[in-house]
Amino acid sequence: MIVRRSMMRISKLGILILPWVLCALPVQAQVHPQDGNLVVKAAKKWLALIDSEDYETAWEQSSKILKEKTSQQAWVVDMMKFRKKIGLVKTRGILGLNRQPKKGIKPHAGILYFSSQYKNCDIPHETLYIVFENGTWKVAGYYAKLERSRP
Repeated sequence: MIVRRSMMRISKLGILILPWVLCALPVQAQVHPQDGNLVVKAAKKWLALIDSEDYETAWEQSSKILKEKTSQQAWVVDMMKFRKKIGLVKTRGILGLNRQPKKGIKPHAGILYFSSQYKNCDIPHETLYIVFENGTWKVAGYYAKLERSRP
């Protein structure tokens, strides 16, 4: 009986201490490059910046790969022109996530495909190339294929 009570006290103590131990773990250790949910979450967060026309912040939060390809000023100008043409986003649904490394693609990278509808057109394939960089997922490329314009 005494042993059982001691075990119960230890179990209760473990339940109380465990959350504190988990909270003390570094955030970096909790981010795993193979977590597909984190990939999608990062992509949606970045797209929300684009949708709110915060192109500067989207560029700043992008991967160094994107930043090396285009300056922030050129990015903002191009995005403003493109988004003016297509209008505001109405709907966006994820079509899939390709996590298979291909020749020339980093092992911790993915390609996300979205089907999107905008005010002035549909984009059947809105594509984000995303890489795991400095402990987080970052967009390294954004591509959109326009299907048709609306009157």
